[in-house]
Amino acid sequence: MFVAPVDVRLSEEDVVQPDLVVVCEKEKIRPTHIDGAPTLVIEVLSPSTALLDRTRKVLLYAAAGVKEVWLVTPYPWLAEVFVLDGDSYKLRGAYSREETLQCVTLPRVTVELGPVFDFPLEPGEAVEMVKEGRPPYVKESKDGE
Repeated sequence: MFVAPVDVRLSEEDVVQPDLVVVCEKEKIRPTHIDGAPTLVIEVLSPSTALLDRTRKVLLYAAAGVKEVWLVTPYPWLAEVFVLDGDSYKLRGAYSREETLQCVTLPRVTVELGPVFDFPLEPGEAVEMVKEGRPPYVKESKDGE
């Protein structure tokens, strides 16, 4: 298991930096990066990255053959498990903070989500937007977005 930042080279043109990666084939682990599709990718969504993570990155993961993708939304609490089915993903489960997530590809892996989502918020406190920089592999459009 690797925690960001770690480069994952999915193809000659596509390098991504998932939040968490599980690699089961030792030959894919290089000193500087992961070379090829990991077994499991976990993306923690923020308001500034959710669209990129749910669209472009998920399409890249499917094309590369990543077997399972988890999309985790910190607030409101939600963890979605997607499993590769042909050339796209099928939703296999959506879990709230009171549930235990079951990994499909690695069946002995379960995650109690209560502790994962256990970060304190004061009454009336809102979750602030997290602004991340644009990943280096995303080209800017003409309007600067």
